[in-house]
Amino acid sequence: MLLVAVAGCRRRPPASDAAPARSSAAPPPPAPPASSSAPSPALQPVGDVIADWRAAEDVKACQSRSKDLDPGLASGLIAVAGRGKELAVAWFYNNKVKGEGLVAFSGYDAQLRPLGQPHGLGKGLLARATIVPRKDAWLALWFDAEGLAYSRATWAATLPSVEHLRAVTADVAPHTAIVRGRSGHLVAVAPLALGETAQLGLFTFAPEGDDEPMRALGATHHARHPEHSALVETEDGYLVAWEDGDPGARGVMFTRFDAAGKELGDGVPLSTPGVAASAPALIDTPRGALAAWVEGGTIVARALDAKGVAVGPARRVAPGERPLLVRTERGAALVFLHKRGDVPPHAAAIHVAEDGALPAWGVVLSDAKGKVALAEPPAAAALDEGRLAVGFVYADDMRGALRVVKVDGCLVDAG
Repeated sequence: MLLVAVAGCRRRPPASDAAPARSSAAPPPPAPPASSSAPSPALQPVGDVIADWRAAEDVKACQSRSKDLDPGLASGLIAVAGRGKELAVAWFYNNKVKGEGLVAFSGYDAQLRPLGQPHGLGKGLLARATIVPRKDAWLALWFDAEGLAYSRATWAATLPSVEHLRAVTADVAPHTAIVRGRSGHLVAVAPLALGETAQLGLFTFAPEGDDEPMRALGATHHARHPEHSALVETEDGYLVAWEDGDPGARGVMFTRFDAAGKELGDGVPLSTPGVAASAPALIDTPRGALAAWVEGGTIVARALDAKGVAVGPARRVAPGERPLLVRTERGAALVFLHKRGDVPPHAAAIHVAEDGALPAWGVVLSDAKGKVALAEPPAAAALDEGRLAVGFVYADDMRGALRVVKVDGCLVDAG
């Protein structure tokens, strides 16, 4: 059985474990002053946006494979995760009640051949699920009326048992980031209700073994209205980014925690001060991390070292929404909802090198002719042999699709 604990809250018996209106853990004492290890807020994004976009199916080196998902998608929210040559997929099925539906789960190999039959995991509220690989299965996480729910998922079409982390409630679903920690447990960052302002709490839960401890790691001390947080664990600790600020003047903030959960220094802007920015994403690399966000309607990317210090400037990528980063051998694939001219929004990807350098071209992964818009930003995951898997849903008939491409030669010049 998976036990649960969050940000210092004690687990109560199920009969009395009521869901609070918002995550309500008490914060740790304020951190003593420390020098900030964060990107310089003075540098504005540089470079022109990428103008050369190629359809994946027209680039031989992409070795593109695609597959339509079974009908019955309830929304454009799809989640994918990769492990070896296996791809796990989750989505909402048969949404008969507005904002609620059945969380469905299925799997495919690297050639997009089915692994077992699609099946349900439990009821959930309309928010993107998260899938995390485990030793012998997968852990699917989503939100329902009781809060953050999670369940062990396999290819077998059986309804698994569902655990809850009720202190993380449904109203923070779009603003919670969850990653698999280096020791196998899950690490999450979520908004906490702390008086007049909200902070972000960093905590671990659902370890691989039942005898491993679960604990609060720490909390920010300078957030105001945090939303859409991002999280990554490096060798030196944790990097956290989030959207913050008053309506109409929101930007992306950044802070760093050591391995014990102590916040190091004050949070600083990751995006350019005074320019509207949102939707941060983070991924670790051998050199540190890569960050991406939307600034002034354009996606930008920037390299960081393991201590969160900026490596070079932020670079403009393309007009778009909701970037996400997937680690590759030489950096990361940056996947996002691309907006270009009169073409309907579509799934696109570029490669970002470990030092933040960008290629001269990008690849279109959804409708190559640009006639059908996507319902939501795409999801993506890495597979063995340098392959990238992307999942998306077309808005016209809520038709889901998967595409797998080879990174080298497709997103990266193999020569």
